[in-house]
Amino acid sequence: MKKINSTVRQKNIVKVSAIGIITNVLLVAAKAVVGIIANSIAIILDAVNNLTDAISSVVTLIGVKLSKKNPTKKHPYGFGRIEYFSSLIIGAIILATGILFIKESIEKIITPTMPEYGWPQLIVISLAIVVKLALGIFTRVKGKKYSSDALMGSGIDAILDAIISTSTLIAIIVAMTTKYSIDGIVGVLISIFVLRTGITIILTSASKLIGIRPDANITKQIKEEISKIPNVIGAFDLVIHNYGPDFAIGSVHVEVDNKLGIDKFHILTTEIQQTILKKYDIFLTVGLYSVNANTEKIRKMVKDALKNKEGVLSVHGVFIHQKEKRVSLDIGIDFSLVKQKDEITKLAEKEINKIYPNYTTKIVFDMNYSDF
Repeated sequence: MKKINSTVRQKNIVKVSAIGIITNVLLVAAKAVVGIIANSIAIILDAVNNLTDAISSVVTLIGVKLSKKNPTKKHPYGFGRIEYFSSLIIGAIILATGILFIKESIEKIITPTMPEYGWPQLIVISLAIVVKLALGIFTRVKGKKYSSDALMGSGIDAILDAIISTSTLIAIIVAMTTKYSIDGIVGVLISIFVLRTGITIILTSASKLIGIRPDANITKQIKEEISKIPNVIGAFDLVIHNYGPDFAIGSVHVEVDNKLGIDKFHILTTEIQQTILKKYDIFLTVGLYSVNANTEKIRKMVKDALKNKEGVLSVHGVFIHQKEKRVSLDIGIDFSLVKQKDEITKLAEKEINKIYPNYTTKIVFDMNYSDF
């Protein structure tokens, strides 16, 4: 996974947004002119839809600029999540447009009028389809490359616009060849597409603001990266809090040999932090599981005892406290097993007592905030 410089990312998002604004403004002007001349609700709504795209690009630009503000005492994690608000605003604009579209289109069905279509309308809409399709693919590819939800939303919307314009083109062809107007019907279809897109973007952005599960591929890569570092036996309990596309903080526990020594512990945690921060822009707090002899047998016995419990994901951090006569361990479980913690504890204790009958058992449950 190649990391993109934050400044480079911002400049490219601005460039792509600027291209979108210029393209949409030109399309708005062309469609508005031919739509008014033809008295076509479908073309006029198509023009208004492109106007909302231009506004969306402006919102994206503002969001990117604001997200780069330096952290403050009140907002120590920065302003990266403003980009998610940008996507939310874009979704709201698209949704509002869809509501307007469906109202106007239904009125057109109830009181139909015959638009005056001709070659100018046919040519403008045909060109608009090609332009919007190209813009949509371009914007979406760049949005994915620069991890910009706002650009991704704008790209999807542009591709949808090409579909919408295609339906407008069909309405023009039908009217020119049959002298029958399907302007209002096409307007309703456009509205449904627009409403669906707006709702999807809003739900996606809202989910990221609430906090969603990190990408499983990324968490797997991070754990593999940590496990490659000398003296690390295993990496567990990875938690990541996202504060925008460019920055995240989190924590991870690593298993190490209990004989390693405090100095090497310090060196190890520092190396893990610097490695992950440099490669993934994630600052990790590193906790340690001290592993001593004979723990692998306990780990296997507990895992075997819980194998029928679907949702038990990991048994780790096993440590035998000889003086205190206690065995401690962590069990990673899925959220579906929260109500079964007591039952899982009893099953684990029963297995451990077979080897250490006079020992107490201390179990900590780790939830799968990221994939084990």
